[in-house]
Amino acid sequence: MTIDRTVRLNVTWKGFETVPTPGVYPRITLTPGTSKRLGRSADADIVVKHRSVSRIHARIMMEHDGQIAVEDLGSTNGVYINGVEERSAYVMVRDVVCFGSVEYVVGEGCLEAKVSQP
Repeated sequence: MTIDRTVRLNVTWKGFETVPTPGVYPRITLTPGTSKRLGRSADADIVVKHRSVSRIHARIMMEHDGQIAVEDLGSTNGVYINGVEERSAYVMVRDVVCFGSVEYVVGEGCLEAKVSQP
């Protein structure tokens, strides 16, 4: 598997920070009690322009206690957490979340988005 782009995303207890960066995928920000939809469409809260991502692919939520949940919204290529397809699940530090071919790796103090080329 080859990686064509990597972007480091800051993670704090309050959540992910969303700051679009030219040429890379957007940063994701959530605060307790919020949710955002990720997808290829301009109607998504988090726009990820990649052919393996559905128009409205998934919802990412942060519970009031800081736990982060990911829910597949009927995508074509699925949501995988640590290699296992999930309809809905909580994620933790070091988990790998794939939206189609786009990987987000949750780490201590960072989250990295990577894209695999076919």
